[in-house]
Amino acid sequence: MEPWAEIVRGRWELDPLGRHEFRWHDNSNWTGWVTDGARQSFDPLASAPDAIPSKAFKCRRDALTRLLGGIGLILLGIVVTVVLAASSELSLIVTLPVGIFLWGGIEVARSIRYLTRKLQPATVPSTPAPPRLDFRAELKVLDHRLHHGKLSQTSYELAAIKLRRKYNVPAPE
Repeated sequence: MEPWAEIVRGRWELDPLGRHEFRWHDNSNWTGWVTDGARQSFDPLASAPDAIPSKAFKCRRDALTRLLGGIGLILLGIVVTVVLAASSELSLIVTLPVGIFLWGGIEVARSIRYLTRKLQPATVPSTPAPPRLDFRAELKVLDHRLHHGKLSQTSYELAAIKLRRKYNVPAPE
C-alpha cells in the first residue's frame, strides 16, 4: 500500500467537464487538479464557461453593454439635473435625477463586479496536490465505476487491458 493511501481523502474520477482525462474529487467537491496521461496540472473549475452563474448577465459582452448603459444613465441624470435646475422645478430636481443616478450606479456596479469576477485568474491551487495518477489509481477509478454500475464488466476488462498496455504492467497470471 502506498504511504499516502491512509491519509489522502479523495479519488481521481473522469473529468465531469470533459476538458481533461481525470479530475480530483476530494469526497465533497471537484478540485482544479487534473491529469492527462502522465501530466498532472491545475485547471480551475472557475475557468469553465458557466462556473460563475449570473442571472443578470449571460456573457461578458452583455456585462459590457450594461456597463455602458449604466454610464449613459449617469450622464442622463446629470443632463436632467441641469435642465430641471434651469426650469426651477425643485420637487423634480431631487427625485428624478436621483432615481436615474441610482439606476445607472447599480448597473455600473453590478457590471464591474461581474467582469472582475469573470476575469480573475483562478490558477493558484487552494488545495494541496493529490497523489499522482498511476496504474493502481486509474484501476481504482475503473473499479469504482464498475461497482456503481457506470461500466459493464466487458468494458471494464477492455479498459483494464488498455491500462496495462499504457503503464506496461504484465497481465495477472
